[in-house]
Amino acid sequence: MVCAVCTSCASAKYLYHLLTIAFTLITVMMNWAKSQKTACTMLTFLGDPNSKLTRALDLELTHPGPVEVLGPGRCKRFAMHVVNGEIKAVNVSEAEDDPPGEKEENLAASLAEGIMATMK
Repeated sequence: MVCAVCTSCASAKYLYHLLTIAFTLITVMMNWAKSQKTACTMLTFLGDPNSKLTRALDLELTHPGPVEVLGPGRCKRFAMHVVNGEIKAVNVSEAEDDPPGEKEENLAASLAEGIMATMK
């Protein structure tokens, strides 16, 4: 889990809260949070089943390949650094030949180390 990586990271002292957002119902996210034992931690799981946040952030995955498999409204893989409501950095894991950002070289941008690098 991202929180395990971040809490062992040297930059963890700068983290106050981690949000995990997924295109799914809140009940699914609540069960995921429960299975990961995130109560009373810096990690919060949120559902975005109607893609309102995804679209507001302009992070909807629109490439026809993934949309054909996953359906519309899915969010790109991303990590965002926000301070006092101001977006400082957004790292998106994607490439022209890898729209969902699944390849290791593209995935790295949205993993803990990728976004932590923007916090220096």
